[in-house]
Formats: sequence, C-alpha cells, structure tokens
Amino acid sequence: MSNVDIQNVGIDFIVINDKLSGLVTITTEDLSEQNLSDNFIYKVCPDGEILNVGNENKTDKKLKEKAVKNSKEILNDKLMEEGFEKIPEGLSKLDLTKMLEFSEKNIVKNNKYSKMFPYSVEKTDNYDLKVMLLMYNGSNNATEITKFPFKLKDANDNVIIADVVDINKTISPFKIGICEVLIEKARLSEQLPDLTTWTVTFEMQ
Repeated sequence: MSNVDIQNVGIDFIVINDKLSGLVTITTEDLSEQNLSDNFIYKVCPDGEILNVGNENKTDKKLKEKAVKNSKEILNDKLMEEGFEKIPEGLSKLDLTKMLEFSEKNIVKNNKYSKMFPYSVEKTDNYDLKVMLLMYNGSNNATEITKFPFKLKDANDNVIIADVVDINKTISPFKIGICEVLIEKARLSEQLPDLTTWTVTFEMQ
C-alpha cells in the first residue's frame, strides 16, 4: 500500500462587513506561509470571492483593493478595461451591465476605423428625447465631434427627427466615448413616439 499524504486543515472565521459571520476550512496550502500561532481572517469581497487577509498585523493588499469596491465600481472597472474613456454618473448597475454586453458583442476594437454606434433612445419626464451613442475612435489622434447628422424612426417607421445634433465630444485614440444627446420635444415631429423599437441612422434625409 502506497503512502498517502495527510493534508492538514484548520478552521478560521470569515469576516463579513467587519463582523465575525461564519467559519471556513483552510488547507495546508493556505497555511504554508503562515505561522500557525497567528490569527487568520478571511473576508468576502463584493464579487463574492473570499480572500485571506493573513494575520491581524499583515493585511492582504488584494483585499484592500477589492473590499472597498461595490458592484457598480467593479462594473466601471470592467468598462474601462473594455476601452471606455469615461463613464457618466447616474447609470444603474443594469445600465452598466447592458453597456458592457453591447460593447463586447458589437464594437470591434484595435483597428484603424472609427465608428458611431446607436445605443439607446428614451423619453425624459419632459418628453424630450435622451439619446446615447457610443463611438470607437480607431485613429492615432484624438477625435473631436461637434455636430452629427441624426435620423430617428420609431416603431411605426415614422421619422421623428432628421437633423444635425450637437455632440461636443472629444474621444482619445483607441477609446470608446459615450456621447449623450438631449433632443428637445419641440424638434420632434411627434410628441409621443412609440419607442418600443427604434432605428437610428446618421443622415438628414
């Protein structure tokens, strides 16, 4: 019969929101670089990962970086890694998640081409339209956009607006810029368009 290594285990506390909240079994691998006489503390990060803080006098650097971030901050970080230049305040977790999914699916990056992507159209409380466009700048230079041709059709194929809109956005090389445009209701051909589906093209006719 071959020899079988016996793996030592230990029991330590998990800390959630700075309160002792449960127990976790740790293995020899976790303890290999620690002095068994020290106290061990584990903490749950916002994304659910459990990190070993180490002993009370030696805080894990990874934990410091992750424990202070909430789920929206983590999504913001992922969008920045995806190439977004700046994330507007006020977006919900659902907004950020959908934007990340849209970018991963639709925006081809690391090429020499620049392209504008219609992202969302919604009514405001005042019946103006809030339009969000995403633009990838594939050039080696910053791109400044001041005005842009814009045509919107609603679910009934009615042209709601076909005009030039002001964007006033500068996008750095190889970055994705979020362009928010507010179109006043006075400029719309219909005050109550059906936006259950919509089509945006970049033309005036």
